[in-house]
Amino acid sequence: RKRPGYTTGQMAQMKTDLSLTDEQAAMLDAVNKAFEKAYYDAHDIYHGNAELAKEYWNKFDAERKAALRTVFSEQQYAQYLQLVAQITQPEAEKKN
Repeated sequence: RKRPGYTTGQMAQMKTDLSLTDEQAAMLDAVNKAFEKAYYDAHDIYHGNAELAKEYWNKFDAERKAALRTVFSEQQYAQYLQLVAQITQPEAEKKN
């Protein structure tokens, strides 16, 4: 299975582009790992049901973003959302 979180390269790009402090970078890692774990742990529930998998993905992703909103400054969070949009855009285009 494909890793559900951001790749190592994407995480490094976020840390650099957002000029994260060591504490913020550690929180980004922790929040992303929690997202991955929650999504993996729910696998038996949504396995084979793409619609339900997407629902879980969206729920956990919203929780990830809410957590990061408390860690980042407003400017960093806005920039984070832009980076995420750039990262997910190519994936959405592949599906079309």
